[in-house]
Amino acid sequence: MIGLFFWNGAVLAYEDVPQNSAYFYAVEFLRRAEVISSKTTKFNPDLVITRAEFIKYLVKINNREFKEKLTAKLPFEDTKNNAWYASYFEEAIKIYESEGEFSKE
Repeated sequence: MIGLFFWNGAVLAYEDVPQNSAYFYAVEFLRRAEVISSKTTKFNPDLVITRAEFIKYLVKINNREFKEKLTAKLPFEDTKNNAWYASYFEEAIKIYESEGEFSKE
């Protein structure tokens, strides 16, 4: 069964994110900013995300012009330079180094 969900006259993207939930506006912000996908009808708010997914979201919020690369040079022993997340990690480092807030320790 497909249902329509409305928010200020617009169709809501996720049926499992009711307008009265504590995270509704945050999820809508991320969706409208194209940080998270709106290709599905469920957001799955109880799903645990990885460190890589979290970094991807931060990069996409902070740099709307960011383009993924196939490889990157990362200073971490537990990451791979050719993994899908590598260019996001590299960009996150650049963003936070420029703000004086990054340390790999």
